[in-house]
Amino acid sequence: MLTGKKGLKILLAGLLAGLFCFRIWQSTDCVNFRSFTFDNRRITATVEAGRRYETNPDGLLSKLAHNKFTVAPYEFGLNLSALLDPKYLLDLIGPLGLAAALIAVYYIVSQRSKAGLIYLAVLTLVQILATLFTSSKTDMLILCVLWFLLGFWSLNFFVKTKARLIVFVVLWAYSLWLFFITWQLPLICNEILFK
Repeated sequence: MLTGKKGLKILLAGLLAGLFCFRIWQSTDCVNFRSFTFDNRRITATVEAGRRYETNPDGLLSKLAHNKFTVAPYEFGLNLSALLDPKYLLDLIGPLGLAAALIAVYYIVSQRSKAGLIYLAVLTLVQILATLFTSSKTDMLILCVLWFLLGFWSLNFFVKTKARLIVFVVLWAYSLWLFFITWQLPLICNEILFK
């Protein structure tokens, strides 16, 4: 039997993995996941709405300000920022997952861990790809897995002192409670069908 910090770290990893599995299990009844896909029709509607309110909609200034090339980066940024919205991340990975991810990012950046920086680059790339190509269910599953895996980098932080361990346990219990009361996944799922 493992004792000490190594055993404690394995226990915390098991609790974090259990929380992750519980959240994934909750999403199995979701029929219609929230989509973050880059929508060309929304870009066209934004351009047309911008030109509609111009005094000279066919003028050069209106065409320079309201076109697909100027609106597309804005819409892409909106989709990408929605994936990083704290409310969405709380609904996706819970308070413990979000706190662990923030601690992990701090640890990776401050330690300049090559593996960690590569992992952050992959996470960023996957979020960009989620707004461009994949289905909404794939987005949710892949991002949930990647965000929870990022949290494992923070386990060293939580095993250092008893106070940090208590914070981990409290955040774990709060996350579990939050997952129970938000079983409808309001920011992740548009429609749940119980079987």
